[in-house]
This record gives sequence, structure tokens and C-alpha cells, in this order.
Amino acid sequence: MLESLLQVFCGKKEGKIIGYTKVNLVPAQTDIHDPKSLEISRLYVLEEFLGIGLGKDLLDYAFDFARKQGLEYVWLGVWEKNARAIRFYEKNGLVKFGTHPFPFGDEIQTDWLMKKTVTYQK
Repeated sequence: MLESLLQVFCGKKEGKIIGYTKVNLVPAQTDIHDPKSLEISRLYVLEEFLGIGLGKDLLDYAFDFARKQGLEYVWLGVWEKNARAIRFYEKNGLVKFGTHPFPFGDEIQTDWLMKKTVTYQK
């Protein structure tokens, strides 16, 4: 039986991919490995398309995907010095809940772990 452990969602304009998000289900997650969660492991938009709402659309699509999978929350890691990304994630409802080390070349950087509850509230 085949099982997809990750999904990639793309934003396109005139047939060209201009952004994407990659999400991981539990077996492919980097840190948390919680069966109630979905990890956003990548979210990129080409620089010339920043500010048109594509990042939000990709994020919302990942939130909706998690809901459809019956998951409770979405989480991600973001470099602590990436203020623009942190503001974007906070604006879209994610909150910091921890940190983890991220090896980058010869140094160890710190990523913030951020999450958002995505289950429907009754």
C-alpha cells in the first residue's frame, strides 16, 4: 500500500510556479511527530510576487488540508532572526510555543516553533 507522507501545494501565474508550500504528515515531520499535527516544512514565494497574498493563500490551503485530515494543529519552524516571516506567521494566527537548534553550516542557529489550532470550533 502506498501512503503520501508529504504534500506540495503550488501557486501559479501564467503557468509558472511562483510559490509553494510543502507539508509533512507525522512520519516525515522533523521535530514534533504528533499524530494530531501537520508540519509546514517549507513556504516560499518568489520575491517579485511577495505582497500579493499568495503566501497567505498557501498557508490557508495548508490549514484547510490539515482540517480535512482531521488534524488539530499546524506547526512550523522559523529562524528567530527572520522578523518578516515571524510577523507574517503571527498575523496569520500562529504563536510561538518553543525553540529548536538548527545547524546551518558551521553554526547552530535557533528556530522558533510556531503553531496554530485548526480544528473547527462548534
